[in-house]
Amino acid sequence: MGTYNGSPFLAEQLQSIQNQDLRDWTLLVRDDGSKDDTCNIVADFTKKDNRIVYISDDNKHLGVIGNYGRLMRAAMDSGAETIFFSDQDDVWLPYKMSRQIRHMAEFERLYGRDTPVLIHSDLKVVDKRLNTISDSFMVYQGIANESKSPLKILLAQNFVTGCATVINRPLLEIALPIPENVMMHDWWIALCAAACGKISYIQDAMLLYRQHGKNEVGAKGRLDMLNPIRTNVIDRWTDGKRHFLGSIGQADSLGKRVKKIGKTRFCDSILFADNYAGCVKQKRMKRLFIIYKMGIRRQGLLRQAIFYLRLLLIR
Repeated sequence: MGTYNGSPFLAEQLQSIQNQDLRDWTLLVRDDGSKDDTCNIVADFTKKDNRIVYISDDNKHLGVIGNYGRLMRAAMDSGAETIFFSDQDDVWLPYKMSRQIRHMAEFERLYGRDTPVLIHSDLKVVDKRLNTISDSFMVYQGIANESKSPLKILLAQNFVTGCATVINRPLLEIALPIPENVMMHDWWIALCAAACGKISYIQDAMLLYRQHGKNEVGAKGRLDMLNPIRTNVIDRWTDGKRHFLGSIGQADSLGKRVKKIGKTRFCDSILFADNYAGCVKQKRMKRLFIIYKMGIRRQGLLRQAIFYLRLLLIR
């Protein structure tokens, strides 16, 4: 769990983890330089529950990606075999860990314990008082798990939410260290899983995904981009450009990481990553043809149309 100025909802989330029907776990918490009462809340919990461990380092503010990078390294050093990611403001349903671990065990039996595996689930979107906004985060966002060729989607768009995710140690080893140019830690981990391992999806919601106005990422309804009152078109386009170029940079880092693991084992993944990363160096129509031919896309007609438009317009 990475924390940062999370005092309003932190205790409730910690309690929901304590209330899991699976009792054998260790929670690593690193604070990213909070200015509120977050650290004191965590300290109170660590005194009463030795399963909660505060990662004490320089407490330097690293941002979300850097904070979780430190936590992932701490999990690696501790010998963890199964790793969950927790936000500071959600509420986990009591069976989240046990059900996801059973799902993980089934996949490892099918493909072997050395296979990198990522399991993720749906989430219930709620407001700050836990009133339901949507029973399905995936439907609310207009996204879906891609089971056949996840890398074709994940290169351009993330559909895996970190707080609904569990990974095994082989995937952790591939994902670390997190490159500096990734867009978000969960997107990077999902890319590594799609390129070198397996991704599986549980359709049921495993947690309450709280929206309170100060979320680092949060849930945005799929119609938000069409609402002229709630959306600044220029800001949205600029942010989309940053997102697009960021995905290109991620693809470049992914190709380099996979080559280090095994050029012959994952040659298809390298081909996809390298072609996407290098597409902007091509002439406009050729880059569009390359992406279309390889089937790299975003989900939904509107997202796909904008994606193709960016491919044509970006310099």
